[in-house]
Formats: sequence, structure tokens, C-alpha cells
Amino acid sequence: SYQTFMHKVPLNWEEADIKCREYGANLTSVADLAEMEFLHLLLVTNVVVKRIADPTLFIGFYDVYKNRTFVWTDGLPVTFTDWSPMDLRTGFIQPDGAKINFCVA
Repeated sequence: SYQTFMHKVPLNWEEADIKCREYGANLTSVADLAEMEFLHLLLVTNVVVKRIADPTLFIGFYDVYKNRTFVWTDGLPVTFTDWSPMDLRTGFIQPDGAKINFCVA
């Protein structure tokens, strides 16, 4: 099961992680292709159907030691990754190319 939260004040990744923990939850982890496709559907629904112009969405994948050793905040093992070798928007290597802050955004 899942639940989404929309915060009225923009949060960065660290703040979103803390806020989820306050609710007794975690930023989402992605265990397989089906979960990734489900998250993509949620994103498309928020942008296209609900017309949220610039949604900031986070997953709980981060570089705990800042050495490109990524882990899930909920402690699940990393068994699935599906990022491109390079972020086409920035030209940086994934997974941290979008924000360059040792978390995946």
C-alpha cells in the first residue's frame, strides 16, 4: 500500500525525508519495474491530470557516504536500478545528475 503527501511549503530532499519520518513513513523505495512504472503514473497524473505545474517529488535513494554507494532510506536492499547512463538535461552521470546533491531527485 502507499500514501502520498503534498506539502504546501516546498521542501528539499532532507526536509522531505524528515517529514515522512514524522508521519511514521519513508520516502519511497523502488524494488522493481512495476513499482517504477506506478511512480511514473503518479507523476504523470499529478502533472497532466491535476495540473500541478512543477511537482517536486522525491524517492528515498541516497548516497549515504557520498562515495556513490546508494541506499534506500527505508533499509530495503538495492535490487533494482533503471537510470540512464547520463541525465540528458544536465549531461551528468546518473543517478545524482539531476540535483548533484547525493540524493536522487
